[in-house]
Amino acid sequence: MGVFDELDEKAKELAAKAKAALENKDDFLAKARERMDSAIADAKEELEEFKGEAKEELQELRAKVADFLDRDGTPAAPATTDAPAAPAAEPPAPPPADAPPAA
Repeated sequence: MGVFDELDEKAKELAAKAKAALENKDDFLAKARERMDSAIADAKEELEEFKGEAKEELQELRAKVADFLDRDGTPAAPATTDAPAAPAAEPPAPPPADAPPAA
């Protein structure tokens, strides 16, 4: 009957561990909540930093645009996108009449 005694003892050990885990579930949940709250706070802080940096960059870009434009709102220098397009390439000349057809 040694096998059954061992199985019975293992079952009792597992039951004790399960009972202890059940008793400690509130502590585990509290620790998990603390970690989640901390992670959320860190994410919010990073988002606020990003928001500040984005605002600064936007202000710098607005200043550059204002410098680029004259007071009346026209570009201070001609834009490169307004340059005339390159002339279209001419189509290839037709082959001579006595040339063999292309394969």
